Amino acid sequence: MKRSILASLLLLAVARHAGPPVSRVALADSDPCAAVAGLPAPPGGHPRPTIGGRVTDATLGLGIEGVSVELHRCSGTRSVPLANTKTASDGVYAFEGLASGVYYFIAVPLSGPLTGMTPANGVAALSELLGLGESISGLDFAFE
Repeated sequence: MKRSILASLLLLAVARHAGPPVSRVALADSDPCAAVAGLPAPPGGHPRPTIGGRVTDATLGLGIEGVSVELHRCSGTRSVPLANTKTASDGVYAFEGLASGVYYFIAVPLSGPLTGMTPANGVAALSELLGLGESISGLDFAFE
């Protein structure tokens, strides 16, 4: 994983969804998957869940097109890159057909359309670590 994606402090976005709670772990490690090493697997659920959300310009309230969003699966203490997608014209992204009962890590690198922008909450990088039991939408990231 590129060092530029992560900072020493990573934010866990709050997801709002129906179904069982998302497992959340505080992240302070260079590889966020180290935070879940040794924990039991998250509960299984939907057979082919989806993770999705939106990347927006916090000042304008508009989606940002063409932002790279990365999906990683945690394997032990390491993250394994699974997929990369770009946001649509409205800033929406989605990863579909995932395995349940797995910890996933989502990262939004500060590159491409986000060059020169910062996360709206002031941290150096945004990420999400979650154990997926159901499909989850609303994993949103805002930049200014």
